[in-house]
Amino acid sequence: MDHALEDAIQSATEARVKSVLLKICQESSACRDAVSKELLLVTATTAGTQDEKSKKRVRQAYETCAHCEEEYRVVENDLLDGLCQYHPGSRDCDWDHDKFADFEPWRDGDPEDFEDDPDFADAFKWDCCGGNGAADGCVVTKHQPDETKRIKLGRV
Repeated sequence: MDHALEDAIQSATEARVKSVLLKICQESSACRDAVSKELLLVTATTAGTQDEKSKKRVRQAYETCAHCEEEYRVVENDLLDGLCQYHPGSRDCDWDHDKFADFEPWRDGDPEDFEDDPDFADAFKWDCCGGNGAADGCVVTKHQPDETKRIKLGRV
């Protein structure tokens, strides 16, 4: 690929890339087929009776997990358990931690503002498992699709 084109793609906004990709798919069936192969899964559904033909269903090949918020491949998730690791609880300040020894909210701000600060990760505890704020998720399971980001595609 041409370096100038690669740089242009890398620096384009997400909205611009989507717009260009949609336009290319509308203009070229070969491009539409290539993009469909990358982004869609075609699965067979079982027929209700012997007289009914089996129908094919189209779905997204990638989804976003409702728990860990990671994008995942649907096929891998269907085959493997334990790809998602998350905490079902929330992080609370560990007021006994050294980082909060001289902490004064009136001077230093709201301690919750430091919840996502990597330098303060060990100064928070998960209320679900007691692990420190940087601990790996205490629940290991399959990814669950985020229904707010899931698109129903239909049948072929």
